[in-house]
Amino acid sequence: MSNGQARVAVVGAGMAGAACAAELRAQGADVQLFDKGRGVGGRLAQRRSGQAVFDHGAQYLSATDAAFREIVAGWMQAGCCAPWPGVVAGSGAPVAVGTPAMSAPVKEMLGALPVALRVAVSALRRAGAGWTLDLANGAAVGPFGSVVLAIPAPQAATLLKRSGLASAARDLDVVRMAPCWAGLATYERPTGRDGAIRLGSGDGLVWAARNDTKPGRGGMEAWTFHAGPEWSERWLEATAEELAPQFAALVADDLGIEFGSMTTLTLHRWRYALVTRPLGKPFHLLAEGSVGLCGDWCLGPRVEAAWLSGSALGRELPL
Repeated sequence: MSNGQARVAVVGAGMAGAACAAELRAQGADVQLFDKGRGVGGRLAQRRSGQAVFDHGAQYLSATDAAFREIVAGWMQAGCCAPWPGVVAGSGAPVAVGTPAMSAPVKEMLGALPVALRVAVSALRRAGAGWTLDLANGAAVGPFGSVVLAIPAPQAATLLKRSGLASAARDLDVVRMAPCWAGLATYERPTGRDGAIRLGSGDGLVWAARNDTKPGRGGMEAWTFHAGPEWSERWLEATAEELAPQFAALVADDLGIEFGSMTTLTLHRWRYALVTRPLGKPFHLLAEGSVGLCGDWCLGPRVEAAWLSGSALGRELPL
């Protein structure tokens, strides 16, 4: 419960961070977000290259929880989300995408909340009864009464250790997250394929999606490919330039000859892409009570899980 004067720093402006910030704002808190990226959304990311549009992180969202279904319905009414016709989740449930980009629902939740972009937080430092954030550029901001870390568990653990909170970092040891190499490709001639293609798992290509078939995208035929966790782990430390020939061969081998005529291929490494072992609870509060952690890694590998985690922490964080 807020007294209307609480000042909260939220580190990470993806789905979980935005959901938490929106809930805190509703309680009257003064919220400031920080993200090291060039834009909000985190793994709900999009790139443009000429006329090609690529969703290269999370590909869609599905809703099973009643509260999240209501939120998604609101996003659809606001025009920042729409069904992806003909595509279903692994469970068989219909899916939706952000429009015109996957990050659109995050922007809708954040509204006019202040977000400092291209700002990396290197440590938390106690400042009286609150916290100061030390930034990678040498600056410091604060004090804040509470801090939310809405970033992948391994990154949160590193930040906690740098902040002298090693025992708190050990609470996250149970969490496991796998990497993913994503490939963004255009072709010299039409592939003749539409929609999404779900493949095997592990040591090969696991996902292919024609982005221009998503509502609100348009543009030229543009494909996103995701390599599985085993393949991505094996090539994790390769550079994009080194890996491009192997990735192109992987796509052609797994999808067929028509996918062997790429005109462009851009690779992106998601070091912490997929939750393979979650924390098992909606969020984590440090013993101090004024530092909370949230993310899909708390509950499972879904956009919905990130929203549920952030929203739950926003309701329970002491202010």
